[in-house]
Amino acid sequence: MAYKDESVSFRFLTLSPEELDVLRDFCPDVTSRPARGREGRVTGIFDLREGEDYGWIKDFIKTHSIATTEHGLFVSISTSSDSDIVRVPQFAVELIREVGGVIDFSFTVLADD
Repeated sequence: MAYKDESVSFRFLTLSPEELDVLRDFCPDVTSRPARGREGRVTGIFDLREGEDYGWIKDFIKTHSIATTEHGLFVSISTSSDSDIVRVPQFAVELIREVGGVIDFSFTVLADD
């Protein structure tokens, strides 16, 4: 059976706990985990949805002086195929053009046992 699941998220790689609290004011569904290799810092990530207003992201980045290398899109695909295509939705492309940052991809192949 063919399987494919795509998601496009925005993430901040190294926030302070206080910055995460502020982020939750704008985006209550943000999830967090300890930032890899950065003690006392957290990564905050939330799914992007077409039609939502993400104008606050640029101001959040500027207010908290978040480096371009510390935020951006996270595009994930889980699929049963060892070869597949994912296209970043236009609204997400426009967002990253506006706020800057990195685009990271995760490609996971799930095999039937």
